Amino acid sequence: MSQYKFSRLKLLLFSGVTLLFFVIAVEGYSRVRTYWATGNRNYLFWRPKVVLKERQNNVGFRGPDMEWAKPLEVLRVAALGGSTTFGFGNTLDRETYPRQLEGILREEYQPLQIEVINAGLKHGRSHAVLKRAPAALNLGADVIVIYSGYNDYDKGKVPQWGKVSKIVGELGDYEIQPNFFERLMHRLSLESVFFLRLREKIAKYWYGDINAYYRRKETQKTVTEEVPLDSQLQETVDQAVQGFVSVYRENLRWVIVFARLHGAEVVLAKIPIYRQHPGARHMLESGSLDAINQTVEELAEEYGLPVADVEGAFDAHPKPEDLFNLDWLHLSPEGNGLIAKTVANAIRKAGLIPNDAS
Repeated sequence: MSQYKFSRLKLLLFSGVTLLFFVIAVEGYSRVRTYWATGNRNYLFWRPKVVLKERQNNVGFRGPDMEWAKPLEVLRVAALGGSTTFGFGNTLDRETYPRQLEGILREEYQPLQIEVINAGLKHGRSHAVLKRAPAALNLGADVIVIYSGYNDYDKGKVPQWGKVSKIVGELGDYEIQPNFFERLMHRLSLESVFFLRLREKIAKYWYGDINAYYRRKETQKTVTEEVPLDSQLQETVDQAVQGFVSVYRENLRWVIVFARLHGAEVVLAKIPIYRQHPGARHMLESGSLDAINQTVEELAEEYGLPVADVEGAFDAHPKPEDLFNLDWLHLSPEGNGLIAKTVANAIRKAGLIPNDAS
């Protein structure tokens, strides 16, 4: 009996070691292949450093505590947006773009006391930006910066996703504590390149229209005679883009109106993506990125607002792979720093903080 148990134990150990080597081999292959496809060396030596429970301050936002009533000598800037504003993937507050923006503005306009409120929300669409704007304005925000659009695209990119996206979108407007399964998915997304690539493959299979769209595009690249995109499929993609962009436009419009009623200035930011990353393919080919940033430019022209051309700053950077935190939209501390510098330049050029204040 004891011999049987021992043999069984050895079998379990052998199975466990074999499984471990298999996982390592698959993960290693995925990292090498993704590096080969993107040229991003980070995929080879990736060490995750992400926490899922970031600290909230006394007013419910990420960052240090602050006074509810803004002191007269303080100028407040509120950064509104989704997880890229919140700093998903950034362990420390000082790595986020709002905190880096605060440091830049304080140094440039000293001795003026400047506070930047990080009002970003993970999974937050422009609906969340609209809902959080009154809270930021009630805290005395003098300048509102809107850096948003990824989640509006994500929630409306294909018709098949509509039913699920409605549920996710509604939950995404609030801070919710993730359950065990959600934490596991987050952790796998942040630590396993194989899991990221597997998720992309599943997404392409699930979204049949998008898969067909990719095949059409690939066909166009391989033949000399142009193959027209199926009109019904093109119409489906165009309608999806127009649908979420119209909602995005109206939500931002209301934020601008509310800000002006409170006497606050507004800066709109164009969003970038890591163009070489496989996950960015649909956002580029569907025209979603261009539609979002064109909407930003149109609203800025309509209301006479400054634009922080973050997209242009990222596209001009010689090593874009250093700006992103291993996917195509979430940012490394260096990427957040570039956003902060670009937004600070827009504030400076527009004269939103008087020079005589310094």
